[in-house]
Amino acid sequence: MELYELKPYILESCHFLGMKVHQMTTSKWKIFFPEKYRDEFNGQEEMVITFEKTNDPHATYITFETYFTQKIAQLVAQYNSGVSSGTITTTIQTHLDKLKDSFPDCNLQVTSSVFERSDFIMVWFKTTVNLYLTEEYLKGFKYSLKTGTFENVPSEEKLNDFLDEIKEEQITDISYDLIDGAIQKLYAIAQEDAQTFITEKLKDHEATLQKEINRINEYYDLLESENELAESSKGLTPEEELALLKKERKNLIDQQIKKSRIQQQEVTIEPVAILLLKENNESAKVTVESPFGKVNIDLISKTESNINCSVTNESIGPFTITSDNLIAKTNRVFKCSNCHKCLGDHKKKTCVVCSSELCDECKEVSAISHSTLCHNHATECQSCLHTISAEELNLCANCNQFYCTDCNPSGKCHICNSFKPVVTITPQLHEILKSLPENMQAKKFDVSERGNRINLLGKGLIFKSFLIVYDKTSHSIIYTDKYNLFGRK
Repeated sequence: MELYELKPYILESCHFLGMKVHQMTTSKWKIFFPEKYRDEFNGQEEMVITFEKTNDPHATYITFETYFTQKIAQLVAQYNSGVSSGTITTTIQTHLDKLKDSFPDCNLQVTSSVFERSDFIMVWFKTTVNLYLTEEYLKGFKYSLKTGTFENVPSEEKLNDFLDEIKEEQITDISYDLIDGAIQKLYAIAQEDAQTFITEKLKDHEATLQKEINRINEYYDLLESENELAESSKGLTPEEELALLKKERKNLIDQQIKKSRIQQQEVTIEPVAILLLKENNESAKVTVESPFGKVNIDLISKTESNINCSVTNESIGPFTITSDNLIAKTNRVFKCSNCHKCLGDHKKKTCVVCSSELCDECKEVSAISHSTLCHNHATECQSCLHTISAEELNLCANCNQFYCTDCNPSGKCHICNSFKPVVTITPQLHEILKSLPENMQAKKFDVSERGNRINLLGKGLIFKSFLIVYDKTSHSIIYTDKYNLFGRK
């Protein structure tokens, strides 16, 4: 031990032994001895110590050779003679390797990592129970000195591996009183466990006894029924024989009950191994990033990380990260044919025309059939302005335009069925009339308008002269048709 390590060793050992330590100055400490240690220090209740040479006659200069140092070391050794101590460090590496295997097409980066210390005491008790027979069993208990909670001791199959990972180390910064209190709590738990063991044994024994009583009753029930059908082989009357059988039955049952009665319950519990354990457990935040999105996953060395598919809730991969930053199995995702986002296949929509896969943001929905359409196969009815597919268009026999089956259900569209005489020339009608070819003349007009279309019917004095279809979006005439005396030309 180097000189500079003496001071922390002494101060930590004093805390470990339950001695109160008060710092008086930067170089002096007052040590208060509990009553159980005063005889070790010549009956003193307290002592002032220093690790620097001083002329103060009331302060004891502490070196490796001083009586105080030797005595503190001896007391710590005496206490630790029945207590093993060590440190175990658990890292996230195993979980990280497993995570990498689960996300084969993703990049993983540890963005933060910390080690948290937890102190435990593990005690193995040998319990001896005297009932009908003497039974012994060994059971370990693990108690957190920080939280006061109990944890499972590694199973027998994993215990040796667990112990091999522990690095022997003298732990002196945990007070004796805390350790002693923990052992007392564990002893009480061991007593409760022993009582549970006894209760189960009593139940088993009671079941065995009842089984034997049932066997006796079945046997004597049979003898009594046979006695009613034949004379006794002992020369007794049926009534005498029956009374004898009932007496024998009762005696046998009483013997079984007496034989099974427990004369004395005796339970002995003794600790056979005590381990003071300091665990350094790593926790970290890991960023998992795919070409489409990323998520942060918390890894804790002592806890299995739960990775679940957002589509199926399955925990077995391989997984990837979707564009909406969710975890999904690689065989349960799709790429939108329009925006190329990667999403869970429960969000997939399919175009009814070409079967291309689409997300909710990119899909089009037919106003007539409510089926999904891609942008290439979705069109707009110029009458009602609703989205439809090409298969849901009908050609109007009058204006030669395609409209949806709602606007053109019978071969003549709603626009052509709703002409009204023009009473007032609006600015828009004026512009349309100005753009008419010179050979299109009329005395009066009928007009019908809906959506992006204006149909204008020109009339002479008696007969129709022409029909035009005007498109509002392009501000142009897109269809013309002339009439003569016998109809359209």
